Amino acid sequence: MSKIFKQIKKDNSPKTINTNFEPIRVMHYKNKPSKILFENGDDIKSVCLSCQDPLCINYEKNELPKFKSFSIENDNRVCPTNSITWHADDSNPTINNDICIKCGLCVKRCPIGAIYMDEKEGVIVNEFIETSKNKDIINQNKELDFTKHIDYLKRINHSGVLFKETDKIMDEIYQKINYLKSEIDFENILTRNLLIETNINCSITRQGDVNTRMDGLFNLNKYTSGVLEIEFGPDILDTPRNILDNIAVLSSRYEIKYENIIPLIINLSLPNERSEYWQVIADIAKVLNIKINSLTIGALMIINWNLKEITSKINNFYIDSNTMSIKEKIENIIDRKVNLKQDNYSVLSPKK
Repeated sequence: MSKIFKQIKKDNSPKTINTNFEPIRVMHYKNKPSKILFENGDDIKSVCLSCQDPLCINYEKNELPKFKSFSIENDNRVCPTNSITWHADDSNPTINNDICIKCGLCVKRCPIGAIYMDEKEGVIVNEFIETSKNKDIINQNKELDFTKHIDYLKRINHSGVLFKETDKIMDEIYQKINYLKSEIDFENILTRNLLIETNINCSITRQGDVNTRMDGLFNLNKYTSGVLEIEFGPDILDTPRNILDNIAVLSSRYEIKYENIIPLIINLSLPNERSEYWQVIADIAKVLNIKINSLTIGALMIINWNLKEITSKINNFYIDSNTMSIKEKIENIIDRKVNLKQDNYSVLSPKK
């Protein structure tokens, strides 16, 4: 007798914030749970609401922009390592910190800050309602439209810092990335998601598409587009020339004026000072008047950990053989000095 296998349905009973309380801000702290601040002066620790469509796990359709005539990757997962999962018999998502790279994407995605980062313990989903006050504010209200409730909560302002960079933490992150970067599309999905969380409307090209050479595209407004090259490996010297090809394609085939195209290279690490990369970048700027911007994955993480956006600053990351460091540019964005003394992986400044 044949058996029919049915998908296990999650018994998901989401919690809500009592409509008698008006949340005005989520405050993030280093190494401890976030707090929700209310208009009446109350505050409580953020706790997982067991969302029906958890933003910490998947992007919504409207968050992944489409580009006409381009084959866009539809993989909507937030975590590039699949370290955040939600099993059918659990009431909340769980995080496998053995493969988590502490990028902070799931932390930033939670509308009420119920996920936080701890330097020693890793990334944690806070699921415990600890006090009677918490229980008065956070409870189950089955009559409330949860989708509309989440849309409302997504508009709450967030302040503070998700995580603070150190050489030790960055070394740990880069060691994991170097281990994982050979996995299919890992580096592209990580880059896309970090850019989206800095408020850049970015999409990457579909895995296996041989007709589109460029790694990704982004839009700033109706007049300005961007082209993206992503390279975590040894082929970094090819990226400036590749991005020129991409600009030519956008300009000739899709009639986008080249002066309205922002070229951006995302590297795992900045090339060393003696690399030909820097002179090629300078020559392109001098001869063609095209300034190619350079950023690293680590720099994008620091920006996200500090809850900053770079929409208006994405064209300010031009560096070449005369100035090879993005450290000052990142410090201007996060409004403080970066706490990396050794910078072993050339996140902000190249090695000699």
